[in-house]
Amino acid sequence: MLRFSVTLAVAFIGGLLFTVLHTPIPWLLGPMTAILIGARFGKIAFFWPSYIRDTGLIIVGYSIGLSFTKDALLQIVANYLLCCL
Repeated sequence: MLRFSVTLAVAFIGGLLFTVLHTPIPWLLGPMTAILIGARFGKIAFFWPSYIRDTGLIIVGYSIGLSFTKDALLQIVANYLLCCL
């Protein structure tokens, strides 16, 4: 439970920091960055239950899917054709 609480606190601090810095999607990128830095350079073993991770992935996937429209697909194809052909 302690490792989970530490993970949650670090993720929350990352979200707050990215909000203060006015970055895009701060509550997605902030916690991800904070946990990445903490796991890579810190000596803390983070813990996050798989059912919470799976729920988060469903929410993020649903959010991305909502913004994927026909117009977005056409812009992706147009940019790809301009860039790579």
